[in-house]
Parts: sequence; structure tokens; C-alpha cells
Amino acid sequence: QGPGGPGVPTPQEVIEIHDDGAESEPDHAGPGVDQVPLAGGHAGSGTPPGSGGSPEYGSPPNGGNAEEEEEEDESDAEVLAALARCRSEARRRQSASPRSKAPSSPPATPRRRSSSADSGRSRSSTPGPGSIPRSPPAGSSPPGSSAGSPPGSPPGSPGPPQVGALVPPLFQIATSITGFNAPRNLTQAETDPWPANLLSQWQITALILSSLSRDLVIPSGWLFPGHVRGTRKPIPGVGYRDDLITGANIQALINSRPWTVLANPATRLTFDLALHRGAQTRLGRIADAYLAYEDLQLWTYWETTHYLPITRPQRAADPLLEQYHAARHHRRIAAGERWRHLLRDMLPMFREQWADVDLLLDPFFLHLPTIQDEITWYPGIISRAANAGNPAQHQGEPNDLLEALVEADTHDHWRNHYRDRPQDHPARRIGRLVAKFNPATGSQPPP
Repeated sequence: QGPGGPGVPTPQEVIEIHDDGAESEPDHAGPGVDQVPLAGGHAGSGTPPGSGGSPEYGSPPNGGNAEEEEEEDESDAEVLAALARCRSEARRRQSASPRSKAPSSPPATPRRRSSSADSGRSRSSTPGPGSIPRSPPAGSSPPGSSAGSPPGSPPGSPGPPQVGALVPPLFQIATSITGFNAPRNLTQAETDPWPANLLSQWQITALILSSLSRDLVIPSGWLFPGHVRGTRKPIPGVGYRDDLITGANIQALINSRPWTVLANPATRLTFDLALHRGAQTRLGRIADAYLAYEDLQLWTYWETTHYLPITRPQRAADPLLEQYHAARHHRRIAAGERWRHLLRDMLPMFREQWADVDLLLDPFFLHLPTIQDEITWYPGIISRAANAGNPAQHQGEPNDLLEALVEADTHDHWRNHYRDRPQDHPARRIGRLVAKFNPATGSQPPP
């Protein structure tokens, strides 16, 4: 079945997230049961793009009714005139009764609210599926609760938190990566792999979105191999099997859904998801929103670490390669935008001291490679290099991309984000991360 046009999936509604730049996936005939179109929008846990699965993270709100807004705007002058007449009449009554102890108040005039305001209020108060519900800031009481109720208490529950409630901070503030109200002098041993010279200038209360999305990216060479300047790219046909990169071979590869290997593991390194989910903490809600996001972006995350080098002559000769190349680009942009939405929702979580930036090192989170990472997948490069180094061994070369994938994943454990070899993830060699955002014994108030 021929692939559809390159599209970007329609995102799902999330509180206070407005993705005005999101594009809608064009209508096209759905794929077959066992076939995923090369230009599909996304693919999660076995759900083909365009199959009507779960909506995606971060949808733009719909506008209000323009005609209703115009009608209500015309009535504003009448309302203001009536209010002025009421106030004038009240002042006359007050001056006529000098012995009055208190001036009379003008009658309350109901204020009309446009349909766009109503719809905006509805959107902000009613989260959609997979969204992050609002939570009160640390030290404040949620609506409907008694004053003094600790953060995390359900509405209407005065006094100490109920059984299972958690109160931040869950970790010693002195161990926080970046200071809270003021910068801290940190050493590289305390922050590794984060750069100590950068985090020593930061404080959590001053973090903004660009701090996480642009400045604090996973350091090159820690999770993925770093790009080495001066390194020459392998020559097509000599250093690797460029003849395997065809539209038909990519279609067969995608139909096998190789991204299912990235399914999220049951254990977390820095926090107990069941504990935070049961206590309805902001960290638990962030984790659930991320799981919904990841499930829809597995194809993209797998694709970014199995990036096939498709040349312009190849794209010109094979329309399927051209479609796949364009759709791959759109998928990467869409995944990055939705990841930034999640990072924005993490900022209040950090300020409320549920976690710090070390949370991003947890293998629970997948990361998109940057231009500083060397992640290009050259099919057959392993066997070609082995045969060049020892021609007598005659190591067999892959015959298609499925065989080339096995060769690459066996040699490069990072290509699957260590999800198939969790014990090798570099975060597991950092002692400070283990259960860092779970409450220590005796640190929480008694029930």
C-alpha cells in the first residue's frame, strides 16, 4: 500500500499548553492491518498512525464563536450607560440623606462574559485525557480545603495529610542540583554529567523553559556517542551498504515495528511511580503525562537513533524515500515541540521541590539526540569494517535492513536507549540518583 502524504498528528489538549504551530494530519486512506505508511504521523505501542488511537499531547484550543462575541460587544455600551445611571442615582440619594452612616451601594449589574471566555475557562478547568491536572503551589491550600492543609491534601481535609499523602521536599535541599533560592558552588563530581560551571550559576526559582530546553541538554558522549571533528563519513557503497536503503526495504523495516523495544520499563531509578501516583503528587502527574507522550512518540525516538543517510540522488530516484525523508523530519519536529511542553510543566514541580533537574537523567525518560551526537545508522558498516580489517574472516553482510538492524543494535547498545539492556544505562552508575525523589524514612509527617 502506498504511503500517505507527510503529516503531523493532531495533538491532545493539555492544561495551559497552546501549540499554535501544530499541524493536522491530512486525510488519507488508512494503512492495512500489518502495514505502517512511511509517511505516518506517529506510532506508539502497536497503534498505526491514523487509526484513531489516543490523542496526542498538547493541542491548541479552539476559538470562540465570532458572531456571539460581536453581539455581546455591541451590548457593552448599554451596560456601561446603565451602570453610570445607577451610580449617579445612588450619589443623589446619599446627598439627600446626610445622616446616613454608610453610602448606599449601587445595584449589582451582571457582567456578560463572551463565549470565548467561557470556552477558555472550560478548557483551563477541565483537563483532557493524558493532561496534567492543576495542583496548588507548595505551601498553599487547594480550593475547598482548610487553611493550613499541607500540599497534596485532598480538598476539604483539614489538619495533617491523610495516609499516603506526601509533602515536599522529599529530598535534602542541600543535595539539590542547582541551588534553590541562590546559586551554589558545585563541583563536577557533584553534578556529573551536568556541567558544574553552568549549574553553579543557576537557582531553581529562576529557571525558565529555555534553561531546560536549550541550555541543559543531555551532554554529548554521555548517552549517545559524541561527534568527533575531523571524522570522515563512510563512503557509500564502500564503507556501508547504501544499496539497502530503498523505499521497499524501509517499508518492510517499519512494518516490523522495531520501536516496540523501547517500551518503558516497570522500574524507575530516581522515584517510585506507584508511590507518587497514589499520593497524586505533581511528579506523579508529570510521569503519567510523559508516559502518554512517549507511547505516541516511540517511532520517532527509535528513528532518531537509527537515522538512515538518505542522499538527494536516492530521494530523486525513489519517491518512497522522498516521502519517508520528509515525514521523518516532521515527526522529529513534532516530538521536540511536545517534549518542550512537558519541560514547561516540570518547572513548577521543581519550584515546589518535588524533584530537581537530576530527574531528567532517569532512564524513565527518553531523549532526542542533538546535532552534537553521532547517531547516523550506516547499514552493514560493522561487517564491512570487520572484513576490511581481516579479509580472511569473510564475515557475512546483511541482505536487507532487518538484518542490518540486528547487526547495529548488537554492536551499539545505545541505539535502543538502553531499554533492552537497562543495566548498561550510564545513569545507573551515578549513586546520588537512586531513589532520590522518594521520601526518606521518617521525613514525612505522621498520618
